[in-house]
Parts: sequence; structure tokens; C-alpha cells
Amino acid sequence: MTRLMPPIISASIAHKVGFASHQNAVPILQELTLENVGGESFKDLTVSLEADPPFLDKKTWKIDTLRPGEKIRIADRDIRLSSTFLYELVENISGHITIEVRTGAPDSPSLVRECYPIELLPKLHWGGSGSMPELLPAFCMPNDPAVDRILKGASDILQRAGKKSGIDGYGDRSRSRSWEIASALWSSIAGMALSYAYPPASFETEGQKAHQRDKLLKM
Repeated sequence: MTRLMPPIISASIAHKVGFASHQNAVPILQELTLENVGGESFKDLTVSLEADPPFLDKKTWKIDTLRPGEKIRIADRDIRLSSTFLYELVENISGHITIEVRTGAPDSPSLVRECYPIELLPKLHWGGSGSMPELLPAFCMPNDPAVDRILKGASDILQRAGKKSGIDGYGDRSRSRSWEIASALWSSIAGMALSYAYPPASFETEGQKAHQRDKLLKM
């Protein structure tokens, strides 16, 4: 009796995911194909994707027939992430995504099952240029309350120096005025006596925490 060859799953999945991934609609599943390398057709297939821990909603696809030698590329790769889970995460944790193929009923035996590791990041952690270079700007927060404190400090410094206290950027079209504002902003930040822990040499590729807003607000 000829042994039934199971389908082959090929998937491209993000190595890291965080709250910024959710907010910027970054696709977690970039590619998913199912290939029949055997000599018999498969009918009524169910392909399922789920995660542990459950940082995304379970996704299923139905495939009516997978013929011998046929390779099907699944076009619907819209995976819904859990914003609550990712927002509340405070430390990096390891997880995995499982893709499984069954035929017939949902509780039928699995034909093939593949697991893909993934790193889950807290909301203030950037994953680095090796995994999510395009998400670095997502950690810039111009309307954050901590920025308001810096601007207020700069305004006070300008006023004490006998300059206009308004932070009007390039509104005056004056190079000297731009230097005044830049100097006041630097002095405001320096006055907070911030310290910095030097990251490892690989931080630009592996990532690091982008900022510590809560500490700035409490100072």
C-alpha cells in the first residue's frame, strides 16, 4: 500500500511583533502556500493558523481540492492581532505560530503541522533594523505629555534670556532665531539630568527600548 504524502506548508512569518506592528497594520503573515507533492488529490481541506500565547485571532482557510503537483498560494493573509495583549506586554516573551492542515471535520487528524517561533515585544521596544526597520518612526510621539514639559522648559529659558518665549520653529525665517530655540530645547533637556544605559553593540539590528516616557513625566 502506497503511503499518502502529506501536503507541504510554506510560510513566511514575521520574526518579531509588538504593539507598533498592530498600530501600523504590519502584515504578520507575508506568504502562505500549500503544495501537493504526492500522487493523490486532497479534498475538503481546512488550513488553520493560531498562536501561543494568543496574541492573534485564530484564522482558518478552506480548500476544496488540492490536486497532485498543485501548489496553492493563499491570498487572504489578513491576520488580526490582539491590541490589548500587545499593549499590556511589559517584557519580551517567546511564542510560536502553528499552521495545521486537516481534511474533513475540524476535529479530524492532522495531515501536517508546522510551528514558527516569534518574539513578542513590549510596546516601548523597537525590534531593530534586522526585523522592523520601517517601524522606528512609530516611536516618535510629538504629542506626548513629556514633550510638552520639554517645550515649556525651553520657553521659560528663552524668556529668562530676554528672548521671545514662543516656540515658533522657522516662523521668523531667521537662522539666529532657529539657533535660539534649538539651544533652549537642549538646555531644557539637559536640565532634566537624564542618564542613559549604553546598549549592546548589536542594538541597531536586534533592537532596544525606544524611550521611557513615564520616567520623564515623573521628574
